[in-house]
Amino acid sequence: MGDWLSDLLLESVAPPSNWLPSRAEQLADARITLRRRFGRARESGVRPSHRMRDFGSAHPLFGGSRIVSGDEIEARMELEITSVNPPVAQGWIVGMGAIVFIVDLFMLNWLIDDRTPGAGPTAAAIGVAVPLLWLSAIGVVGWFERLIELDEGGVRVRRWTDRWLGRPGTELGPPETISARLDDPISLILESPNATSEVSLRLWPQTARQDMVDELPIWGVDTEFGHHRHRPERPGRRRRHELRDGRR
Repeated sequence: MGDWLSDLLLESVAPPSNWLPSRAEQLADARITLRRRFGRARESGVRPSHRMRDFGSAHPLFGGSRIVSGDEIEARMELEITSVNPPVAQGWIVGMGAIVFIVDLFMLNWLIDDRTPGAGPTAAAIGVAVPLLWLSAIGVVGWFERLIELDEGGVRVRRWTDRWLGRPGTELGPPETISARLDDPISLILESPNATSEVSLRLWPQTARQDMVDELPIWGVDTEFGHHRHRPERPGRRRRHELRDGRR
């Protein structure tokens, strides 16, 4: 699969929040962010609020606030730095959702206009079956997708479906007891005294793979990524950051 096609299908379609610091700034502040997150730093966050300067709003679905508080920015940074490959609206999910919407519109039109006997139940069945197939596809991919999280109990690996259903996943323990290695570019092995987890990166977007390389060492995980560690940043991600930073 070409890089452009992989980016199109697997990357999130949601634009990055322009009130978040750049990725380089987040990584530079990551250790103090983690110490604050887990109560190991006495000082509280003093991050300034961000006033929106474009025509959008900070929370378009929940009101028209033009200011994002420093506490909210800090909380979002904590979430960003403590999770790798969280569930996102990947391109294929949104693309299939658009097709489902169009099909259902046609089925609704058919249901309203066609008076042929049996047309109504057929259109209704198709209109219900197509969204169910879409949701089933998301569920199947979510079963195979893995995210890696850091919380008070240590590092854990969960399926996306575990995250959606509130299940704990596989607990590996404190990051200092864990080793991580890449047997090849798409196979991550996480080992600890508690458990061993093999994570396939085949369905991970490139930005999630880069996050893994950047963040696991900051957590305290003993990493053996070799030449994979020095992979250059993806052009698309760098371009998005440049555009975002230009709006700040």
